[in-house]
Amino acid sequence: MKKRLVLYLLAISTLGFACDPVRVSSDANRLQSVAREFKRVLKDAQGYYYVADDAREVSHLAERIAYTASNSSCYQITSDFVTLDQMFEQLRRRYHEVQNGYPNEYVRQRWYEVKYAFQALRSSVYDGGVNPGPGPGPGPGPGGIQTTVSTYCASSGGYNFCPLNGRVISGRLSQEYSQFRCQEGRSFGFRDNGVWVNDGCRAFFVAQIYQ
Repeated sequence: MKKRLVLYLLAISTLGFACDPVRVSSDANRLQSVAREFKRVLKDAQGYYYVADDAREVSHLAERIAYTASNSSCYQITSDFVTLDQMFEQLRRRYHEVQNGYPNEYVRQRWYEVKYAFQALRSSVYDGGVNPGPGPGPGPGPGGIQTTVSTYCASSGGYNFCPLNGRVISGRLSQEYSQFRCQEGRSFGFRDNGVWVNDGCRAFFVAQIYQ
């Protein structure tokens, strides 16, 4: 556990800590809410006792991160988020172990809400809501050119980020090619410099950007 904390802190010092406290607080509040609901659902589900305990801890940690981010700064949440990351991994592992023995469709749907909320928070914490890579696109300002771009972005089941050459003003799904319906906020969305997809979403997207 200590080794993982050191690695996270080194990554932050090397890559920079670009999070927006307002976005982190909002995403943490969302995770806190869905994790609390997940815990409530699990209390009535057979075999999920320890999973409910983990969901409660995730909810409490997310609540603490939301409070710290809104009243202090991103730098103050590092240790709490590392703990949350480890607790979420334990929750994920225990959930899948129990779900294999006691399949429950309603529980599965609530799990996806927790999973997506955690992914959104993690993105906000470690890269300001954009994917690490060549760096964020230039923001709007003197000399910036507004233009429309189209890109194809596909998920093979997990998270994928497709950068755009500029700062996103707005975006929309243009043409879908996936077997399962792409849902904004759940299986696709836009960040500061690109579009993300998840859960098998494959589509063309159109965005207004500043270059």
